[in-house]
Amino acid sequence: MARYLGPERFGQYNFALSIITISSVFVTLGLDRILIKEFASKSINKDILLGSGLWIKFTGSIIGYLLAIFICVLTPDTDTETRSLVLLMGLSYLFRLSECIEIWFQSELKLEIAARAKLIALLISSLIKCTLIFYEFSLISFGVILTVEMAVISLFLTIAYVKTGERLSFLSFRFDVVKSLISQSWPLLFSALSGILYTQIDKLMIGANLGMKELAFYAVYLQIMMIPRLFIASLNMSFSTMVSQKYAAGDNGFWTFLTRVLTINTWIAFLATILLTVFGVPLIKVLFGNDFCYDSYALPMIIAISYVIQAPGSFRVEYLILSSDAKTIFYFRIIALLCNISLNYLLLPIYGILGTAISGLITTIFYEIILNSIPLQSRNYQKVYLISLCNAITQKPLVKLKDHCPIKGIFK
Repeated sequence: MARYLGPERFGQYNFALSIITISSVFVTLGLDRILIKEFASKSINKDILLGSGLWIKFTGSIIGYLLAIFICVLTPDTDTETRSLVLLMGLSYLFRLSECIEIWFQSELKLEIAARAKLIALLISSLIKCTLIFYEFSLISFGVILTVEMAVISLFLTIAYVKTGERLSFLSFRFDVVKSLISQSWPLLFSALSGILYTQIDKLMIGANLGMKELAFYAVYLQIMMIPRLFIASLNMSFSTMVSQKYAAGDNGFWTFLTRVLTINTWIAFLATILLTVFGVPLIKVLFGNDFCYDSYALPMIIAISYVIQAPGSFRVEYLILSSDAKTIFYFRIIALLCNISLNYLLLPIYGILGTAISGLITTIFYEIILNSIPLQSRNYQKVYLISLCNAITQKPLVKLKDHCPIKGIFK
């Protein structure tokens, strides 16, 4: 796809995708992690909880779509093609209601159903991409792909849910449950917004200040790093319900289990850092072509190191939710966002996209290691963070972890 579109149009595609990613925060409304906790606790009737979540997400999808349009209006440099991409991609929000069903499957440890639906959607979207490229469709046509992918995932999840014999009804909701969910999730909404702005604002700043071609260079390196990110995210989805259950049990097994999970996350990120640093530039040439190659090994190395530092913090949000301290996430992410914007403002004009990568690394160190060591309530997690970081380098993270994995045989 990147080869077909070329750097300029691929940069436009990623610029539109960044706008969609930012406004998608209002689709989730910080609700996903709260639903995982509530499904696991079984304190509220499942049908009422699911119906309430569906209505909240439906409202959020409307807000998110209107916000995406508003961002386009506020960005005067965006052309007609980019705005059309945003409008088409934004339609995918309506199909994200099925994420509530996915969360229920996750709470029941039926992860293979959601994984199968996503795999089928990926294959279909890949076929559509190949067709669009073969028949030389325009850039705007690629905006449909995200919506089709989400529609397929939604369809398969809904069918799988109905086949379990469960009842799916929008009418199964209560206003007091909706109010309770929103009161718990609003700090996560704004913390997620600040977190996504922190990860996406650099792309918008590159596109607005350096041009779409430079944004394409930066985006392809981030896409290479998405491979270990997606793998770790899949593992975290597998373990999240077990983490909640072990925390509720109130024994020391929670910290032991969490340390092992974070150790393997960090180990995978550490291995990816070595591979990306050594093979990043040649890999970009092979996969995307010479037009996308940024001839500096410093760029992939800095991006990869940033992710190693982030990896042990992958369950920080879940822990603070379980300990009823979600507001801390919001305040710290706002500080990190302001730090990242300030550093980009200083370094981007001087060092280009390399300055953006340096800004991200400095902000990551400040947020993960320094900022989160300050409050007393997060120091227990911070100890596990540092232990996991050391374990990933000095020990074999797979030892004993396979005994705890709900996906049997994954670590054989």
